[in-house]
Amino acid sequence: MKLIIYGADYVCAKQEDDFREAGIELLRSKDPDTIISWSKDSPVMLIYGYPVDKEFVDRLDPSFKCIITMFVGYDDIDIEACSKRGIMVCNNPLYGSEEVAALAITLMLDLNRKVYYFNKKLHEEVWESSAYSDHMPYPSRRLSCMTLGVIGIGNIGTYTAKMARGLGMDVIACDPYVPDEKFESLGIRKGTLDDVLMQSDAITLHVPLNEETYHMIDSEAISKMKDGVLFINDARGPVADEDALIEALKSGKIAAAGLDVFSPEPFPEDHIFRTMDNVILTPHTAWLTAESDADVDRLAAELAIMALKGEIPYSCINRKALGI
Repeated sequence: MKLIIYGADYVCAKQEDDFREAGIELLRSKDPDTIISWSKDSPVMLIYGYPVDKEFVDRLDPSFKCIITMFVGYDDIDIEACSKRGIMVCNNPLYGSEEVAALAITLMLDLNRKVYYFNKKLHEEVWESSAYSDHMPYPSRRLSCMTLGVIGIGNIGTYTAKMARGLGMDVIACDPYVPDEKFESLGIRKGTLDDVLMQSDAITLHVPLNEETYHMIDSEAISKMKDGVLFINDARGPVADEDALIEALKSGKIAAAGLDVFSPEPFPEDHIFRTMDNVILTPHTAWLTAESDADVDRLAAELAIMALKGEIPYSCINRKALGI
């Protein structure tokens, strides 16, 4: 058996012994034409951060069966084109959930207690503690008096809700694809998107990027939020309309934001976010810890071996479209 790896040489390097024991030969390249030419030799492909559009899919050999992205997100793969060709598309959903949730909570805590603000002040100015209470850009809140709004209760949203509850916060969440029992088991309130927007002191996004979620946080959604809300996005950049977000940050409607994702990535050197004192920026590293970095390759390798054995991987995204 052969497995195509569309990405750098280090992808799944630590799993080479596992592949060898399973009798799998690895075909590695970063060149799309080479990858496409290999699709006649292997029915399964692991992809590390390369886009898969309709043109790419249509050039794959008719015998090709499965594309597996190394990551949780799959918005750079044309799912419809793959489904029309009978190609399974799988993501890698079981790594990094705790890490992404932890960064969301970290950003929320930093924004609320203005660690970023005080750190900058103390690096730039003499200690004047009385001045800080007089000139804080917005008030900090006691966590047990705050409501965190979680949009999306998948793996990451679930971790986020649990962490927030552990801190004594009230949590309200929305997810039309999750049964009521899950909300009850987490000890959180279920609401509509509007409920979350209107009732939350801080809002964090944990949804995939698709047609339903693109710009779901736009000017209309922001207008429903509390004045001075804290906003966190470590899901996908285009889930929020950046122009609307910038205006809300300028006006104070959103007091401050913690952002790990952007549209596009990387964003331009002259992006206004770089000049805004009420925005914390991290470079799409919410998932990155030593443990998660090891998990991503190991779990992707397991999915690839399943597919090569003719099994349907547990994370097949287009199962319904393929009727499997």
